[in-house]
Amino acid sequence: MFSQTHDFKRALRISFITLNVLFAVLATVSVVLAAFYPINTDDNSTADWSGVPVFQTDPASDVITGTEDIINAWVATSAVTTTASSLNFMIETRTAPALNLPSNSTRAVTAIIDCDRDGLDNEVHDRKISYSLSNRSNGPNDQTLVCQGTYPASGQCFILPGTGSPGPEFGERVGSTAFVEWGVPVNELPPDDMDTNNCRGLVDIRFAISHVIIPTLPWNPVTITFVDQTTPLQVFNVAGGVPTRVTLSSFQSANDNAGNRQPLILTLAMVAMVLWFGVVIFIRRRDEPAR
Repeated sequence: MFSQTHDFKRALRISFITLNVLFAVLATVSVVLAAFYPINTDDNSTADWSGVPVFQTDPASDVITGTEDIINAWVATSAVTTTASSLNFMIETRTAPALNLPSNSTRAVTAIIDCDRDGLDNEVHDRKISYSLSNRSNGPNDQTLVCQGTYPASGQCFILPGTGSPGPEFGERVGSTAFVEWGVPVNELPPDDMDTNNCRGLVDIRFAISHVIIPTLPWNPVTITFVDQTTPLQVFNVAGGVPTRVTLSSFQSANDNAGNRQPLILTLAMVAMVLWFGVVIFIRRRDEPAR
C-alpha cells in the first residue's frame, strides 16, 4: 500500500512539473506569435498605432531643438493574411509640430535598416527609408524615399510611387502633432533590382532626423546632416512583425489584430489542463486495488 501511494505521488509530481513546463512553452509562444497591424500612413491619425509597443526610446533633450528631438519610435508590419505587405514606422518628437520647418528648408526622418545585421548600416545593400518634408519654394513636395545605405555619398534612391501633391501615400506628419509616420511596401525592400541581399526577414533598425540641403545645380551633391539618432540598432522580424530574435512560423496569427492571439493560448492551456487531469485519474485508477 505504501509503495502504491508513493508511486502515485511521484507520478503526480512528475505530471505537475510537465504541466508547468508546458505552460512555460505556451507563454513563450505568446511572445513570438506574428503581430500584424492595419497601419495607414496617410489618414492624419495615430489611432491605428494604439496596440503597437514602443520599439525604441531616445533620451529627451539630447538635441536642442525639441521638434527634431526623437523620444519614441515604433515599427509595425501590415499584412495580407500572414504575408507581410508593408513595413511601417512612427516617431514622436519632444515638442510639436514634429520636424517644424524654417523657411526654405527640408527636414527628413529616416528608418535606417541594417539588412544583413552585421552592425554596419551604411553599406550599399542596407536601406534608408526616409520621409522628407520640404518648405522650399522651388523644392519637391513631401516625399517618401527608399535609398541604399551608402546614400548620399554613393548609392541610389527612388521615390515611392503615389507621392506628391496633395501629399505622399506612404508618409505624413500627423497634423500639427509631435508624430510622423511613414512606411515602405515590403516588395520594395531587397531582394530587388538594386541588391540581392534579403531585407524582408530579421533586420536591425534605428532612426534619425536630418537636415537636408538640396543644391540648386543638379550636379552638386545632396548634403544630409543627422541632428538626432537613436542607438543602438535593434532587431525586428519584418516577416513576422515582431521585435524578437525568435520566429515560430507554425504559430503565426492569420489576423491583423495581435489581441486575437489570446484565445489560441487559452485554448492550448485548457487542452493541457484536461490532459493533465486525465493522466492523474488514469494513474489513480490503475493503482487502486482490485475489488
